[in-house]
Amino acid sequence: MRNQKLMSQREYAKRRGVSHQAVSKAVRDERIPTVDGKIDPVEADKAWEANTNPVVSPKAKAKSETPATLSPSPETQVEIGNGSFAEARRKHEWLRVREKALHLGRLHKRLVDAEAVEVAAFNQARAERDALLNWVDRNSALIAGELGVEERNVHVVLSKYIREFLSEQVEAPLLHEEPQGQAIG
Repeated sequence: MRNQKLMSQREYAKRRGVSHQAVSKAVRDERIPTVDGKIDPVEADKAWEANTNPVVSPKAKAKSETPATLSPSPETQVEIGNGSFAEARRKHEWLRVREKALHLGRLHKRLVDAEAVEVAAFNQARAERDALLNWVDRNSALIAGELGVEERNVHVVLSKYIREFLSEQVEAPLLHEEPQGQAIG
């Protein structure tokens, strides 16, 4: 009686809706049992479901999202262990696509490291401040000579107004153009 239910690999593949190569590989990898080279469809279906990666199967590929449409979810942040294999795989693929996008953005110089930009802006502002303060030191004697006044008085007055100006700049909102790329980090 049992032999009446058995079928060839090609018949099982057709019944399952997969290629005969997929069934042959599953048999070779011992993911589905055989009896004298034939397949019991009921037992093979159970073994197929238990032992086959659902993401790799053609049916799962047709149903799964493409990586470009995946969106982050709160559980992507930390926890992967409690979901199914398909959910863990989806999260892994989403993270892989995100990493590739960041890498490509860096290659095309559309993305910049936000911390590096902040450090560069700070260093630039410091250099400009120092240049202004040094300008007062270098030029107060020249200005005093042209005006016929004491150098110390010119230096004190210029320093006072330059420092006030710099203090106002600290409080002023930053004016910036729309960025061409996105900041990361």
